[in-house]
Amino acid sequence: MLPARPANSKISHLSFEQTLARLRQAIGRRHLKVFAMIDFAADAWGADMELRPTTMIMFGNPAIGTRLLQDDQTTALDLPLKMLVYQTSRGEVRITYIDPVVIAERHGLGVEARRAAALMRHLLTDVAAEAATK
Repeated sequence: MLPARPANSKISHLSFEQTLARLRQAIGRRHLKVFAMIDFAADAWGADMELRPTTMIMFGNPAIGTRLLQDDQTTALDLPLKMLVYQTSRGEVRITYIDPVVIAERHGLGVEARRAAALMRHLLTDVAAEAATK
């Protein structure tokens, strides 16, 4: 059994909509591929349920992510990279993501894959900071 996945979280100083837009811009500026965007609140609404704003963006750079998959294909369970933007019950807007280094550790990846995961960690930290700051 794999250990729990600790997540990193950053509080945004912007509205949910502004944070999500800035996150998409930060991803685009880095020429990363967006694989999917899931609006959980819209899906909840479609099921006649309510949910505070909650959207996940799945993205990455296949040239880097493939390094992890080459080492152990089960890392596909944790890739592509994901960032969740949501509004808490207190009205805070947060950006949350799983540290790729933790993913590499969970899957027991080798040195080259761990280097790629470290690059991903820096990328996510930078993207989250850019999206959350005025």
